[in-house]
Amino acid sequence: MADLDHKGQETMRRNTKRSTEKVMVSVFFVTFRAAMFTLFMFMILPLPAFADGTPVHVVLNYLNGVSNWGPTDAGGVLELVRAEGEARLTVRGLPKTPGQHDVLWLIHEGTNEVFRLGELQFQADGTATLDLFLPDPIPDQGWNLAMVTVENTAAPEHPGPRHAVAGRFPQPPREGILPGALPNTGLGGGMSAERSDVMTAGLMLGLLGLVRFSLRTRRPKS
Repeated sequence: MADLDHKGQETMRRNTKRSTEKVMVSVFFVTFRAAMFTLFMFMILPLPAFADGTPVHVVLNYLNGVSNWGPTDAGGVLELVRAEGEARLTVRGLPKTPGQHDVLWLIHEGTNEVFRLGELQFQADGTATLDLFLPDPIPDQGWNLAMVTVENTAAPEHPGPRHAVAGRFPQPPREGILPGALPNTGLGGGMSAERSDVMTAGLMLGLLGLVRFSLRTRRPKS
């Protein structure tokens, strides 16, 4: 009788070991399939654009403390995509002066850093525009001011003393203060909605596989 009990216990231990091994193998394959599905979807979904590719809009007008030339009611909007080397500006209210050139600059106030974007062209409707596509990205020197100056030449090395419309760059939120909506840069700070959905789908796939396996193992054998 003791031998029979001992053999029965050995059989139960072997069956338990085999069942545990089957569970571990099944869990591994379910997890592996979910991981492969998630990885595949991450590979085929496009990456979001970097922050530098996001247009920056600067409103230019007769800026107190900066502007000292031209009509006080002139104004326009600059769209700048630094990483792409693109700049677009449309200004209304600037007078067209023969022999003079209206030049757009990027300036880092408090330093000697300036970057000449180019000369504005006057259109038939009276607006002055600049539509610029550079072959290289616009240098990042901490620009915080855009300004149009009136110059004697079309390509001066530095801004002259006649300052027309100007505008300061929008400031990032102060440390500790979160904006209403953070931009999606693709590098840290979160992931795109598509990729978040893929991650959720992968986790759900893994959980469903585990539930199916659990139901199958608990089903009594006939």
